[in-house]
Amino acid sequence: MTVRQRVLDILESNRGDCLTGSRLAEMLGVTRSAINKAISHLIDIGYEIKVSRRGYILEESISVLTDSGIARYLHTPIPYTLHEEVTSTNDLAKRAGIFGEGEQVVIASSQTAGRGRRGREFFSSKGSGIYLSILLRPHMSAQDTLGLTTMTAVSVVDAIRSETGIESGIKWVNDVYVDGLKVSGILTEAGYGIETGSVDYVVIGVGINISTPRGDYPASIRGIAGALFDIPPREVANRLTARVIDNILEGYRRMSEGDYSHVERYRQSSILIGRRVSLPDGEEVVVQDIDDKCALVVQHLDGSITRLSSGEVSVRLI
Repeated sequence: MTVRQRVLDILESNRGDCLTGSRLAEMLGVTRSAINKAISHLIDIGYEIKVSRRGYILEESISVLTDSGIARYLHTPIPYTLHEEVTSTNDLAKRAGIFGEGEQVVIASSQTAGRGRRGREFFSSKGSGIYLSILLRPHMSAQDTLGLTTMTAVSVVDAIRSETGIESGIKWVNDVYVDGLKVSGILTEAGYGIETGSVDYVVIGVGINISTPRGDYPASIRGIAGALFDIPPREVANRLTARVIDNILEGYRRMSEGDYSHVERYRQSSILIGRRVSLPDGEEVVVQDIDDKCALVVQHLDGSITRLSSGEVSVRLI
């Protein structure tokens, strides 16, 4: 753990109390200069720390990710690492999968190269969201792993409800919306054995916008992206991170045992059923249902009914 993360953990554990630089240096066994650098970096990446002659105080209004905070709420035993900033949590988890490491979680407060489906950029600003990737070693067929994305979407919706009281819905196949704005995206990637063609590992990436970033979202996604809060409650980032991980791992366990009951919950959480949507070729269709394999059942203008898989199309709300 870096000096910055250790300083943040101490400030978070003593939230509201003023700690001097000398006291922090003594607690961590480092120099005052190292403490000053750590504090400056934390402020640069978005943490609101009050600096005075008396010392440092982490502002009460800020909900930050910390090792101790996540551990406090996480109920499922799984190794995890917390980073202040990474290129992409999925990239780190995939690297661990390629090198044969066991199941684990990679968590970050920001990403410099976050991405969604079809290589689209996923805006991952400093201090305003949680970004995590879970590396799994599933004993299931490639076809069955497709359900991991829909199970994760349900896990995120349920976690948001239980930890914030906010109702959200799923835009097929992997986006979570609140009040017409996207607050979460999911990206599932898999690695396959060269000789066997069987699933070697799966990485499930989740990004959740906790609060509106400083300076608002980039113009390209303004009016599309949203956040759960203007000012997040204390500890919500740690609680929500832990709950999302717990929910996904419980859903994964159930799927491994042949329990796909999440599909009905996915259907109930859909914001598309009964809505008119546009396909990539511009055709407008009406969503009739989501079937048991989570394919989108749509009615065309000529009255015909077809099923669309997530690998074929993306849809746009009208």
